[in-house]
Amino acid sequence: MRKSAPLRVFPSKVTLIKTGKTAMVHHPNPYAARNIYYNNRWVEKQVAGFTRWLNFILTPPEEEDTASKVKTVGVGKLWSEASRTQGPQAAPTKEVMSLRAYSARRRLNRLRRQACRFYQTKEFGEVVVKLERAIDKHNLAIRKDRLTHVDLGLKQEMLHLMILLSNSNIAARFAHPTVPHCYGAGYEDALKAFQLKKFLILVLFLDRAKTSRLINRDPCLFNKQAEYKSSRDILIAFARGFLSGVGDVTKHLGYLGYFVTHKQTVLEEFDYAVTNLPVDLRCGIRLTRVMEMLTNHYSLSDQLHVPAISRLQKVHNVVLKSLEDCGYPRVKTNILAKDIIDGHREQTLALLWTIIFKFQVSLIVSEKRLKEELGHLQHSLEVRAQLDEAAHIVSLLLRSQRHLWN
Repeated sequence: MRKSAPLRVFPSKVTLIKTGKTAMVHHPNPYAARNIYYNNRWVEKQVAGFTRWLNFILTPPEEEDTASKVKTVGVGKLWSEASRTQGPQAAPTKEVMSLRAYSARRRLNRLRRQACRFYQTKEFGEVVVKLERAIDKHNLAIRKDRLTHVDLGLKQEMLHLMILLSNSNIAARFAHPTVPHCYGAGYEDALKAFQLKKFLILVLFLDRAKTSRLINRDPCLFNKQAEYKSSRDILIAFARGFLSGVGDVTKHLGYLGYFVTHKQTVLEEFDYAVTNLPVDLRCGIRLTRVMEMLTNHYSLSDQLHVPAISRLQKVHNVVLKSLEDCGYPRVKTNILAKDIIDGHREQTLALLWTIIFKFQVSLIVSEKRLKEELGHLQHSLEVRAQLDEAAHIVSLLLRSQRHLWN
């Protein structure tokens, strides 16, 4: 009996695309991958190193960074952090702690000396003398109903604007000879005049010190969460709450040569800390700040667009040609601004290396030692050339002797 042929079953899904062959195997470059100097993590290492370097330049010293200081000590937080740390950490020695304290105290004393010299300048002293005369003549006076030395609410409001100090000399001059805490007539007016003088002088001094960059790192004058962020607003708020018979106090003070100009901007409150190198440098603000810190010229930040939200604003901030236009030493590089904005790691690292070689190589490499090393290498090359010449002469002599023997 003849067997029937088996039925053919067609597939339910037809694939019309021809399957390709196996993918081509890509072999690494043997001259790079098998080199003893090659490291496949070189990008991550450079990113980590430049992140530490940028944070070292951009962050202020510990004694100047008042915004990040913790006012209270959290025992529980310290205990949890200590329990998470792996391995014991040795406490610093007394020598190390004393050196830190001495260096910090020395820098702060230098800053205090500069502040005293600034306060004792002729220009500042003339304004202070005119201001004190105007207050003594009652051209500027605190209102009669404002008992700033008694009312705790007014004290708190005044302290909210600015910290003031009392004067023991005024209290001793008007104190009753036998009854304690009892003062004679004129004590309130004298204390109000003293508070007004100190307040206005302090505002003027802080405004002038800020505009003249008395502190090298140029920290913010006002708290980031403060209600008033300009010297003029402080004076107007103080006059509205305490002074009598004064409209715009800045006009009255202007006749005395008393002018305040500082106004805190968003750029001054910008956080320059670097956590992710390619991302944090895209806006161009941190790069501009680095160039200002390295060259001690602070005019380039005035041309920035802050906050940099759009791509056009970032391109404006990362225009590398503007460094030369603003008087900075020229940075010769083929890196484009779009490479930095797009977060290209290799191009960003190349730009940072260019900045390092342009501004920091003199601090890293000693010119004297470099000349000594070059002289040593040159002498070694001369000795090697002489030895090669002597070896060549010896080989010629040996060849001539062999020729004679033959």
